[in-house]
Amino acid sequence: MGREKKLILAVVAAALALILILAALLSIQLQNQAPNATEAPPFFGLLNVGSMDEPTSLTVEMREAEYQDRLPLTSDIVGNLDAKVMRFLSAGDFTELDDWLGRLEGTYRDVEVESGQDLSYMSLIHNFRSDIAIIQSFSRLTNRDDAAALLMKFQTPEVLAAAVIYAPLSIKVDSIICQDSLILPAVYARDTHLTAL
Repeated sequence: MGREKKLILAVVAAALALILILAALLSIQLQNQAPNATEAPPFFGLLNVGSMDEPTSLTVEMREAEYQDRLPLTSDIVGNLDAKVMRFLSAGDFTELDDWLGRLEGTYRDVEVESGQDLSYMSLIHNFRSDIAIIQSFSRLTNRDDAAALLMKFQTPEVLAAAVIYAPLSIKVDSIICQDSLILPAVYARDTHLTAL
C-alpha cells in the first residue's frame, strides 16, 4: 500500500470519527431536551439567551440623586485653583490639566448659592475645559482662517495666553489682530520650564 493511500485513509477515518462524535452529541442534546419545551436552546445551550448583563436604565431622578450625593466642590478641596491651573498652563500641559479638571467635574458637585461661597468652581472648570478643547482642536485644523476665528472664542485669558505661547506659528500668524505684535513660534517642549504665565 502506497504512502498516499495511507494518508487518504487516515484523513477519511478522522473525518468519520468527527462526524460520529458530532452525531452522538446531537442525539444526546435532543434526548435531554424537555418534552414541553417550545424552542430548543441555540447552539446546544452554549449561548446564554437570558443574559444577566442587560444594561440598567437610568432615570433623570436617579442621575439627580447621584449628583446630589457627591461632595460639594469647595475651596478646601480645590485649594488654590488658579495657581494649579497656571502651573499646568505655564508648562503647556493641556492634556493633564483637562484630565485633572475632568476628575474634579466628575467627582464633585457645584455648591449651592446659600453656602456663602461666591465663586462657582464648576463654571470656571467648564470655561477652562472648553478653552482647552479649542487648543486641542488646533491640530485638526485644515484651514488657517478657522484658527483666527477660534482664537477669538476663548473665555479665560489665562488659557488664551497659553495658546498664544504654545500654538504653532501657522495658527497665530493670521490670528493676531494688531500687526505690531511680535508673533513667535511655539515654545519647544524642552523650554517649558522657562515659561511663567
